[in-house]
Amino acid sequence: YDAFGTYGHPDHIQAQRVTNAAFEAAGDPRCFPEVNLEPWQPAKLYYTATPRSFMVKMMEEAKQAGEAGPWNNPAMNTAIMGTPDEVITTRIDVRNYIENKMKAFAAHKTQIEPNSFVFTIPAEMREQVFGYEYFVLARSAPANHTGPLEHDLLEGLS
Repeated sequence: YDAFGTYGHPDHIQAQRVTNAAFEAAGDPRCFPEVNLEPWQPAKLYYTATPRSFMVKMMEEAKQAGEAGPWNNPAMNTAIMGTPDEVITTRIDVRNYIENKMKAFAAHKTQIEPNSFVFTIPAEMREQVFGYEYFVLARSAPANHTGPLEHDLLEGLS
């Protein structure tokens, strides 16, 4: 997740902090000498993302359709949710795995209620909503990403 946890979720914010600390520590020989392993610095760190334009569009459509969800809470500033489109570096096509994603959501019972909008999205919209995963290349051993969207998290690695 980015520093805002995509939409301000405290668990996501903490996961981002821990992930960044682990990324930094992985290549530092001073960290965890007791494990007797060579330090290894990962080449890339990605943050998961939801394009802001997509998030705003989907929330507006759901609101207009009368769907229940966080977009109906007047205290939420939905205009700042998601990731600015221009900083997204990677888009992965996962349309073949939508049913697997739905099963994973269903197994996440402590976080997603059975009547959540995640499950009430009409089947014909699932591909649009869940068919792609987006990321921001936050750190990279080569140079920062420029150019077209990556389509593979291992792109550029040898």
